[in-house]
Amino acid sequence: MPRILSAPAREEQVLRARLEADLDEIWAWALGRGYVREWNQGGYAPGRSGPGARTSAYAGPPADQGLLAREPLVFRQRPDGRTAACITASIGFMLVGGLMLVRALQAVDELALDDAESIVIVLACVQLGVGAALLIGECLRLRSRLTVSRDGLEWTGARGAQHLAWPPSRTCVFVQSRRISGRTMATVCVLAPDTTALAVPGLTWRSKHDRRALLPAATAAQSIWQWGYARGVARDDGVYRPAADAEVEQQRVATAQRIEYLHAHPQETR
Repeated sequence: MPRILSAPAREEQVLRARLEADLDEIWAWALGRGYVREWNQGGYAPGRSGPGARTSAYAGPPADQGLLAREPLVFRQRPDGRTAACITASIGFMLVGGLMLVRALQAVDELALDDAESIVIVLACVQLGVGAALLIGECLRLRSRLTVSRDGLEWTGARGAQHLAWPPSRTCVFVQSRRISGRTMATVCVLAPDTTALAVPGLTWRSKHDRRALLPAATAAQSIWQWGYARGVARDDGVYRPAADAEVEQQRVATAQRIEYLHAHPQETR
């Protein structure tokens, strides 16, 4: 009788092992594509090989004491090389369009326009429109700002003002990065209640070296959360919320892994 009963038990063990292996494979697949992330009590743990416990405890750079002393904490879009290039291009488009339009109008017959003159006038108007659109867009971008106060986060930008309550988790203030033309661009983002990522104006770093872009951004993200925590308005519920955009979430996870690696290997300079 014991031999008869032992067969189902062995089959159950084999079935359980297969199910666990399948679950591990599914988890590894999702982890590799950034759909999930792993945490331990010290923060993000990219090297672990199982789901593990979830917590939003953060092990990263210390906060910027200069930012912590400000009240309210205001971040504005800073003019940079991109701003100068856009403004220069917009002025150039408008100047060229204006000259073309003036010359075309001077050559216009009082009675009628020929085809060539009509084409020149249309092109001149297009040039003026493109230049004006670039200039207006850049001016609106420079108006963008984020005000961090005890009442929450206030966004002001091209789409007007938007008020957000303090994020419910430390992980909702994060760094998103990508590689563009051989340079790393790192931006501090805040996860809105609808799980869209909102870029914080003025908190973008670009560098050929990951360390020079990612670590200042990580410090700024920690400073925003620490500002609220020090004043008793930011409380961590320990829940990780993925971004709605799958690509943004993948960049978010990959950036967190890279930042942790740079902290663990301070000798690496690239």
